[in-house]
Amino acid sequence: MKTILVTNDDGYTSAGYVSLLQALSKEYHIIAVVPSTKKSWIGKAVTAYDTLKITPLSYEGFELYTINGTPADCVQIGLYHIMNSRPDAVISGINLGTNIGTARLLSSGTIGAAMEATLASIPSIAFSLSIPKDIRRTHDLYSKTSVPLFHSAAEIAQKLSRTLLESNLTKKIFSVNMPYQATISSTLEITIPFDVGYGPLFQVSEKQITHVVPPVEYTDMKKETDLYAMYRGAISVTPLDLSMISLDAVKTMKEYMKDKW
Repeated sequence: MKTILVTNDDGYTSAGYVSLLQALSKEYHIIAVVPSTKKSWIGKAVTAYDTLKITPLSYEGFELYTINGTPADCVQIGLYHIMNSRPDAVISGINLGTNIGTARLLSSGTIGAAMEATLASIPSIAFSLSIPKDIRRTHDLYSKTSVPLFHSAAEIAQKLSRTLLESNLTKKIFSVNMPYQATISSTLEITIPFDVGYGPLFQVSEKQITHVVPPVEYTDMKKETDLYAMYRGAISVTPLDLSMISLDAVKTMKEYMKDKW
């Protein structure tokens, strides 16, 4: 049986996280290492100056290790200080909201956890779910009573995890975004991130500055992007890596700098 380290950025009480644990535990040995509180919009940040603590606890039938740090901290500490051997994969989610587009991918703690796994050469998958405003308004997504809302998404995550872990793409990050109404019978598309920023992230008044979450704008959509797939109601699977290299710029700069330096 394969062993999976499971984390997220919404904290251990997230109904999306509990549903993911329930689904994955049906066929994998689960090690749950998760932030003790919500750590969204924190990217791949690693705690350097605060003291961290591992707190074991039981929640909804699972034995968890909670850490008062970031999702990337959870992966680091899970890999090197909790687990006795390397897991077969790290799976992050189910995030309470989408992580589509370059800007959100770089800001997401869910994706940041997957990136930390990839730095250790461990396959990683990040699952995110689009949640309608009316569901957010009428349900507490941090309550165990909301776990059934994520049943279909967790089934998709279970099936996709099995499928992707059987592939040879072991050094990739898979960012999976699911429409709320998606099921395991829904269309699936392999996508690239849409390349649009998210605009202002803060509301500024005379007394304080407050972070706001800008809505995803389904405009100027290009085919084969995660935005377009989600608009069409398809499950979006985006393979990512950490090369961070612009090969075109490398080639251009080599020629340009010959006579400049």
